[in-house]
Amino acid sequence: LPVVNGGVEVATTTRVQGWEVNLVKSLVDAGDTSVTGIVGYRYLGVNEGLHIAQTSLLPGMLLNAYDQFDARNNFQGGQLGLKVDGISGRWLFTLSGKVGFGTNFETVAIRGGSSIATPALPLPAVQRFPGGFLALPSNSGRELQSHFAVLPEARLNIGYRIGDNSYFYVGYDFLYLSDAVRPGDQVDLTIDPSRSAIANLGTSLGPNRPVVPFARSDFWVQGVTLGFDCRY
Repeated sequence: LPVVNGGVEVATTTRVQGWEVNLVKSLVDAGDTSVTGIVGYRYLGVNEGLHIAQTSLLPGMLLNAYDQFDARNNFQGGQLGLKVDGISGRWLFTLSGKVGFGTNFETVAIRGGSSIATPALPLPAVQRFPGGFLALPSNSGRELQSHFAVLPEARLNIGYRIGDNSYFYVGYDFLYLSDAVRPGDQVDLTIDPSRSAIANLGTSLGPNRPVVPFARSDFWVQGVTLGFDCRY
C-alpha cells in the first residue's frame, strides 16, 4: 500500500463496579485480635472499550474510519473469606481475604464505520460504508459466552488512633478475575483487504477475515486508599 498522510487516535476505557451481600460470624475473639468468617454472594462488572479512529489524506479524497471493540464481564457467584482485626497501642490493622467461585458472563461487541469525502460543489460529497479498518462486516456484531471463573480479593488496612473514637488509615486492595474478555484480545490482525468496503466499494472476495477470536485472559486491579474514620 502507498504511504499517505494522516493520523490515528487510540483511546481505551475501563470501568469496574460491584456489590456483595455477606453473612459474618465471629470465630475468634482474643481481646486485641479477632477473626471473623465471611460467607456471601458477589457481583463484579468489568466493562472495557478500545476505540481506534484514523484519517487519511489521499489524492482527491479524505478517508475517515473508526473501529470500536467492547468487552463486558459480569461475574456472579458465592464467596468465602476471613477477616482479621487487631489493635496494638494506637495502631489498628485489618486484613481480609475473600475468594468467589461462580460464572462470568462475557460479551464481545465489535462495530466500525468509514467514509470518503471528495471535492464537490456546493458541498463535498460524502460516501459512507459499513466497517472500518479492523472492524469489518465479517467480525462485527455481538457474541456472548459464559465460563467458570474465580475471583480472589485481598485487603489490608493500617490505621493510627488519634482519639477515643477517631483514626486515620491507609489501605491496599487487590482484586483478580481469572477468566475475562479484554477488548485488545478481540482484534484480529489478519485482514483481507478485499473485505474493506472502502477499497472495494462493497465487493466481498477472499477468506472470511477478520473474525472474532473471543480470546480470554485474566484481569486484575489494585489500589491504595487513604481515609479518616470517626465514630460516636
